[in-house]
Amino acid sequence: MNLEEIWLTMKPGLVSIPGKLVASLLVVFAVNIVNKLLHYIIDRSLDTKIMNHDIVAQNIRAKTLRSILRSITTYTLNIFALLYIVTVFVGPLGLTLTSIGGVALGFGAQSFVKDIIAGIFILMEDKFKIGEYISIGSHQGTVEDIGLRTTVLRDFNGDMHIIPNGNIQEVTNVSRGDRRFMVDILISEASEIEQAALILQDVAEDFKKSHDNLLNGPSYIGVVNNRDIGATLRVQGRAEYEYHWAYENDLRQNILKRLTEAGIKTGVKLYSEGGMVK
Repeated sequence: MNLEEIWLTMKPGLVSIPGKLVASLLVVFAVNIVNKLLHYIIDRSLDTKIMNHDIVAQNIRAKTLRSILRSITTYTLNIFALLYIVTVFVGPLGLTLTSIGGVALGFGAQSFVKDIIAGIFILMEDKFKIGEYISIGSHQGTVEDIGLRTTVLRDFNGDMHIIPNGNIQEVTNVSRGDRRFMVDILISEASEIEQAALILQDVAEDFKKSHDNLLNGPSYIGVVNNRDIGATLRVQGRAEYEYHWAYENDLRQNILKRLTEAGIKTGVKLYSEGGMVK
């Protein structure tokens, strides 16, 4: 049955404006109900998948897939409702796929189509997922949502950036692979550098035993900077992205605690006219 036959079947009950309005409202209502039902089914299905696979990567993939499937169902149902309402008010008018595409392009929908196509390729190529920290052009932030048309980033300040997928030319994804964590400690007293170095080596060895998700190190690197105000000692290692910030904070706290217990002061000493002030 083509659109013309469907129109002839509906036409007797849709000859008046009130009848057309009622039919349009019913379609909108039905589409919203179906859309919510499909979203519920998608959420339940993916939540079950996450519970059965208690893995961080699986969780991220499920969140990304949820966003995409929700976007697809919403766009599909809304387009269907729009075409139905147009048909109710003005008749089929030969609304074939070719004519619809021509009208869309004629009204400047090229960017819309471009965004959709780009979104599909982003998903197929798995460039980034929800929860990952990426850089797109001048914007950096955590991916909050990936749709067929847009990608949403939340930056460090909490600002939301909504970027059309068609505008995404280059992506830097810092969440893939391992990341370096590093702690630099400034020792002002030259006589304490050797002792501090031994403490940093001990802390690094203890850190390896107490943290399971390390990929390399941490290790004492040595003196990386030596100036009038003191020498800078460094300890560094590598871990997966989701752990490296926490590991860096833990390592810094452990180092400062051990140096304080040993009576070694860190930081810069200030100078006054009367001499050195600690």
